[in-house]
Amino acid sequence: MASLFDGKVDVKTDSRYAADYSALTQNEIGMTTGDAYFLFLILGYRNGMSIPSQDTKGKEFRPSYFSSLQQNLLYGFALNLPDVTVEDMTDGKETMRIYSEFSAFANGGVKWLRANVFADQLSAEGAINADAGVVIERLNQMIHDQLSPDIAPF
Repeated sequence: MASLFDGKVDVKTDSRYAADYSALTQNEIGMTTGDAYFLFLILGYRNGMSIPSQDTKGKEFRPSYFSSLQQNLLYGFALNLPDVTVEDMTDGKETMRIYSEFSAFANGGVKWLRANVFADQLSAEGAINADAGVVIERLNQMIHDQLSPDIAPF
């Protein structure tokens, strides 16, 4: 029986955002591709930004590497999607559809970060282009600015 976090599933990101994933997974930062994807997903979902993937030739990772907390939150995200049932999360074909929807929100999260956090730190192609210290500082500032006891984190 398949699941959202089956070891046989690979999540492949859109190549348009490969440089953004690289910027957030620099060694000094300590984020994995899965961590960056999760952050992008939360930001895209929270800000209502969903951009369907054009391809799946970007960064790859296995969802089995998500922490147990991330997995639990992703189950919640999946169940919040209008066309997903509990049974869908155990069907291999449906889990890929769910990850397609997750990836659309992750793409939206990258766009949001580019526009709202790293607008002055973009490459000529429009991707995040900042060293590790700037990334850490900006992400911490964004978290501080976005936290509000009246607003859910996603």
